[in-house]
Amino acid sequence: MDEQWRKRCAALVALLNKKDRAWDHVFLHPVPADTPDYRLVVPQPRCLSEAQGGGGERGAYATVQEFLADLRLIFANCVRYNQGLD
Repeated sequence: MDEQWRKRCAALVALLNKKDRAWDHVFLHPVPADTPDYRLVVPQPRCLSEAQGGGGERGAYATVQEFLADLRLIFANCVRYNQGLD
């Protein structure tokens, strides 16, 4: 991923992390390990701090598509874990 796209991706994560958003804390940090059944329901956990860091332990994103795939995974994980909860 070239520097221009890297900056755009960082700006998107920064926008999603804005402190005035009611849900910013939900996606920013990894879900705590003691969250009931989370690791059973969500086999590939991700958070925005990992995306902001360029992919976390997996290393820097090589393409914009990898970055966007992680963002989609973050939101899909949220839906997967919380579906059916009232």
